[in-house]
Amino acid sequence: MSNITLEKSIISILENGPLKKSELIASIRKKNSVSVQGIYKALRTLKIKEIITAHEKNIGLSLWWIDNELERIHCITRAYSSKTRPSLFLNLRSGEYIKLRFRTLRELELYWTQTFLMIEDDLPLSTPAYSVIPHDWFYYARPETDTFWLKRQKKRIQRLIVTHPLSIDRQILKIRIQQKMEVFFNENPLKQSEIDYKNILGEFILEIRLDDKINTLFVDWMKEHPDINKENLLIISKLLDTRGTFTMKIIHSPKKSAKIISRLKKYF
Repeated sequence: MSNITLEKSIISILENGPLKKSELIASIRKKNSVSVQGIYKALRTLKIKEIITAHEKNIGLSLWWIDNELERIHCITRAYSSKTRPSLFLNLRSGEYIKLRFRTLRELELYWTQTFLMIEDDLPLSTPAYSVIPHDWFYYARPETDTFWLKRQKKRIQRLIVTHPLSIDRQILKIRIQQKMEVFFNENPLKQSEIDYKNILGEFILEIRLDDKINTLFVDWMKEHPDINKENLLIISKLLDTRGTFTMKIIHSPKKSAKIISRLKKYF
């Protein structure tokens, strides 16, 4: 069985919703004569292409890839909208949280975007989404998911505070204003370090921490490259795939969220 055919088989199985890795492998081997090593190779390829998201023992299709497939897989988009809701974090009770670890910044950002959109999709449009970040690198470092993220925002108010702005962040500020986002620069209301990122979405808080060494390399690059161009961005791809320790904590805490929002409102 060719690797391309195996990849298509994996996508076809996942069209019905996410699966545990063991269930996916069992389903593939039931239908095809293929080794476990061959399956893992195909999964790695699909992960590099960002067609799937994988964390620990769970594997599913990437929502931004589904969106790019448009009408052909419209039914898959609907299936994922419903079947992923009861899983992992959306059913956390008040005061509960989960903490996830990722090996690369690319893996983290893809799952981070997916988590943000799944939570945001359940919020009333009248509820603003808050992001408090040291640097706004998503526009140029992850343009595909950034575009997808913006497309899914509908008419929700997006409020952004950049805590450690550099020259390159100020370029992105102009773009964010054109994109109708509310932006505040050079304030650090939550006393975050340069590796800490936060999203506040209704009763949920996302706390993201980047690998310290890789973040230092990333920040050094930002300082050395105040302008955005294709040549300057080549190194970013390497940083996105450099292994380190990246974490995301998903917290369901109405009280803590309300306190944070009350502190952030005065900036907008």
